[in-house]
Amino acid sequence: MLEESPVPHAEEWAIHDHEGFSPISIGEYEDLEQVTDLAKLIVEHGPIAAHVVDSLGGLAYLEEASQALQDNYIGSYGSLSDWIEECLDEGIYGPVNEKLRRFLDTERMGREAEIGGDIQTFEVEGQVHLLWSR
Repeated sequence: MLEESPVPHAEEWAIHDHEGFSPISIGEYEDLEQVTDLAKLIVEHGPIAAHVVDSLGGLAYLEEASQALQDNYIGSYGSLSDWIEECLDEGIYGPVNEKLRRFLDTERMGREAEIGGDIQTFEVEGQVHLLWSR
């Protein structure tokens, strides 16, 4: 970039405009390789990637975020309750009698999974994204 500059002997560059990285704040002098890697991660996994990177501490944790998204990403749901309903449908909790299932508080079960540290949740674009907290 500097070699192609119309300014002779250009030595400095700066990032003045960016979007699509929220909630991460990109500074003027960020490492371009890290910003590029973050952009690739967002393209691969969607906006949830920036939130995972942010939760881990920022651009210095891109590799950890990529690994977490590959190994621990559960999916996106309208609510934690929707996720629990899917778990029940798939038999993850074992067989549950349909009559008994009506009395299960799936919202509370989802909150307990989050509070208990089993999952991490991220609200992104109206969806709840879930990762196992392994």
